[in-house]
Amino acid sequence: KVGVFFTGDELVEPGNSLTPGKIYNSNRYALVALLNKAGCDVINLGNIKDNLDSTCNALERLSSECDLIITSGGVSVGEEDHVKPAVEKLGKLSLWRIKMKPGKPLAYGQVRNIPFIGLPGNPVSSFVTYCIFALPYIKKMQGNSKFKNEAIKVKTNFDCKRAKPRREYARVQIDYSSENPMASLYPKQGSDVMSSIVWADGIIEIPENTTFDSGTILDYYPLSELTR
Repeated sequence: KVGVFFTGDELVEPGNSLTPGKIYNSNRYALVALLNKAGCDVINLGNIKDNLDSTCNALERLSSECDLIITSGGVSVGEEDHVKPAVEKLGKLSLWRIKMKPGKPLAYGQVRNIPFIGLPGNPVSSFVTYCIFALPYIKKMQGNSKFKNEAIKVKTNFDCKRAKPRREYARVQIDYSSENPMASLYPKQGSDVMSSIVWADGIIEIPENTTFDSGTILDYYPLSELTR
């Protein structure tokens, strides 16, 4: 059983009109669908108000009903990011923030001895960190010996002239018409651009502090494998 909730007073359900300062809550539907695909029994509390008491109450409830708690949003450093202090109040955080893009604010810890994973709020960050970290964790909890993501070697159809301090997981499409599969980048790699996931065949791993020319061999993870 996986308990989930989503934070952000700016979140609006799809189908409703957007007023200034509001965004659609795509994570609610993407994450629940991914968890269902993984064979999880999902307890979904939906949107939680952006305050510490509501966040603590949601965490306490899920800690008594679930084997794992996953949240989306509220783990960064904004004034209304209450998930991190709530987890620290009720349990402990063992990890917060990692050197990857997208997904820097990832959190891991425990709430009343129940494991907790805090995914970032940006939709691409949430999706990628779920695939790279949360799903392998779930598979291992389920007793699956093949829980690790297996990479495929592909050639890049792009270069990287400026080294970046964080490891990057970029959305790509694969061209299989040549002898070696060739990866092309989606033109907009922002962590808010969910259309990059819809367009992509998978994600390619760009090592930190690295520059390379087109034709370089890198690790690639098909979405068909990352999500099952």
